[in-house]
Amino acid sequence: MRGAHIGDVLLKKTVLKKSDKILLAALAVVMAVSVFVIIYFIVIGLGGGKRPAESTGGHTETEHTTEGQPGSSTEDTRPPQTPDKVIALTFDDGPSLSVTPKILDLLEKYDAKATFFTVGYNLTSSKTELLRRAISMGCEIGNHSADHPSSLKNLSDEEILRQITEVNEKLSELCGTTPTLMRPPSGSINRHILEVLYEGGVRMYPILWNADSRDWEFNKRYLDGEISREEAIEGAVELVLSEASDGGIILMHDIKEITPDVLERVLEELSAEGYTFVTVSELFDFESMGEDAYFSKFFSSYNVVPVE
Repeated sequence: MRGAHIGDVLLKKTVLKKSDKILLAALAVVMAVSVFVIIYFIVIGLGGGKRPAESTGGHTETEHTTEGQPGSSTEDTRPPQTPDKVIALTFDDGPSLSVTPKILDLLEKYDAKATFFTVGYNLTSSKTELLRRAISMGCEIGNHSADHPSSLKNLSDEEILRQITEVNEKLSELCGTTPTLMRPPSGSINRHILEVLYEGGVRMYPILWNADSRDWEFNKRYLDGEISREEAIEGAVELVLSEASDGGIILMHDIKEITPDVLERVLEELSAEGYTFVTVSELFDFESMGEDAYFSKFFSSYNVVPVE
């Protein structure tokens, strides 16, 4: 009996040793896996998980991911890239059924945009498609007064307000848009006009220019027989090119016979110089806007930037 008892004890010890070995082996496997996971995340963190400040010398930058990768977004929140040189083409007194379509054709050809300052007496239902085409191309429609008086300065406060609000209403009816830009007739404006408009509920940017083609003058001299058509075109083109600048605003008229020919030459020359043609509103988005491109903003009735 004693021998049998000793045998049972030895058997139990043997079984205990085997279970200990199994337990130890399981623990070793768990530890190995844990070490592997820790090392993996350390390597990943060193390779691609640095904070922006560590990889940019202290300057925080937004990390961008490509579409389809974890954390990627279909919406690109980065600001648009600023072109090297920008300039705004503007056209007054239209739209015209004979000239404005040619202007739009040329803008399409050169992948250019423009801003059209329209007058009320030319805003008829027959021009609706022209206006909508311009808008669909990314162009901008502005306000150039209802009747194009020689100057808003000579009008009563009520008439000043009517000249602007009437055009806004017509444009809203014709093409469903209300302009945010206005160009005063003859570029004539003062603080009083701005305050009258502001007090009347008008919130618009008065826009002037710093490169004048004087196409209306050259066109008249051509029609009067003083100069040839080519001389008229050349004269207007030379004026624009001599005054064109980064962030500038060019003035032309989409009701004059020679203007499409002037525009094509200007587009060709300035494109070769690296200019991108944008709307006036887009100029506000670029820091390189030329200091001589006059415009003024409404801030409040007591803080209106006057135009000299």
